Amino acid sequence: MSKTHLRFSVPILTLIAIVAIASIAACSKAGSATLDPLRNADVLAEQQAVVTANRKLDESIERAIDHAPVEPRPATQAPARSPNPPRPLTFRLSGGPTQLVEFVTDAPIETIRGQTHDIAGRIAFDAEHLGEGVNVHVEVPVATLETGIDLRDTHMRGDAWLDARKFPKITFDLESLRAAPGILEPARTSTLTLDGRLTMHGITRPLHIEGASVTWLPHEPAFDQMGLHKDLLRVRASWTVLLSDFGVHVPDHLIGKKVSNEVSITIALSGALE
Repeated sequence: MSKTHLRFSVPILTLIAIVAIASIAACSKAGSATLDPLRNADVLAEQQAVVTANRKLDESIERAIDHAPVEPRPATQAPARSPNPPRPLTFRLSGGPTQLVEFVTDAPIETIRGQTHDIAGRIAFDAEHLGEGVNVHVEVPVATLETGIDLRDTHMRGDAWLDARKFPKITFDLESLRAAPGILEPARTSTLTLDGRLTMHGITRPLHIEGASVTWLPHEPAFDQMGLHKDLLRVRASWTVLLSDFGVHVPDHLIGKKVSNEVSITIALSGALE
């Protein structure tokens, strides 16, 4: 079986919001601000910790998938099940290095990158019927979005952009999904098409995500080193959003050359089984 990396964002939903926010921050007049060396070093160190934690999880997923049966299961054969699996399964998302939302705005003059790993929410579903009874809610505090420049982040969170005081969170709520295959088993991956509602800057828009993937990763000793003592649900996804769809308008003057209306978002989320 080939190693499959999930490029999705289930409740990433929230992530989309985050990306938009990050883009706004980039738009901020802070583009001309000078980087604070100490602040920048802290951000780089934090980003490296996130990358390392996610790499460890990716390696665990690859090992699990590599040891899964390679032959396709006959249509008449019942799917393998873990002992007494809870129904529905509920995985909780909480902030930490295993959560990562990255956003990029690529404008003519400048490319701005940002991130957050302060993500909260839950994903509940029936592993044997992924398209039924799914309950997903994800939220991200706007105040946690960072681009590496304090002044730019302040502008991004201000009332001219994301307005964190008036609209403190970006949220995503799933409405429906289509999965292939329609079940989720330990150490196997399902590819998802998601439809939900993304709320940012006080405006709610439909969000459609294709190619999202989710892997149910059984607990292994390596998880304990990161304080993870139960099964994990690993979700990845990528998509784009337009800031203007959420009432955030990039000026036509110089700022418009430094920040793009279109923001690319990539998420890597890990939920712990309750």
